[in-house]
Amino acid sequence: MYGWLSSANTGILSTCRQVYTEAIEILYSNNTFSVNNLWTLIDFSKAVPPQHLAAVTHLQIVWNLRRLPLNLEVAATRGEAKFDDHMWERFWDVIVKEMSGLVDLRMKLTVGTADDCALEQGWVRPLLEVHGMKRCRVSMQLREEGISPETLGVLLFERKLEDSMRSTACLPAVSGISP
Repeated sequence: MYGWLSSANTGILSTCRQVYTEAIEILYSNNTFSVNNLWTLIDFSKAVPPQHLAAVTHLQIVWNLRRLPLNLEVAATRGEAKFDDHMWERFWDVIVKEMSGLVDLRMKLTVGTADDCALEQGWVRPLLEVHGMKRCRVSMQLREEGISPETLGVLLFERKLEDSMRSTACLPAVSGISP
């Protein structure tokens, strides 16, 4: 996660318990958290107290879905972690169950082919579980660049996914009730 915050800007929070108590929520609620690795958000959720995680309001996700379905066994190379459906679902569980203050979700996802871009695809299901957002923006990218009929299909998928997320994901979350 990164942003314009530096240790100099947040250092004041560690100087006094009262300042920390009064200001810490601002740190989480007024900044956009950006992740480009599934483990980053999962580890962040373990390191941050639940009330602070729930205060996050803006999240940006940039992710390359290397192979679909995710459960294909892909050997890790050059120190890369292996990702699978379970990790993808855990990533979205953090967003759905622990980031209750989230109101703005922006995603830029890279997939292999236009065939991967369908609401029926298994990797899309966890995204549709997100609730309570005011804004959601989806940007899809094919690994092979260029204008083609496939590209138009991807653009249509983006709009369908956004529409679906707005009709379900952008309704207020109600505990124990699924749309």
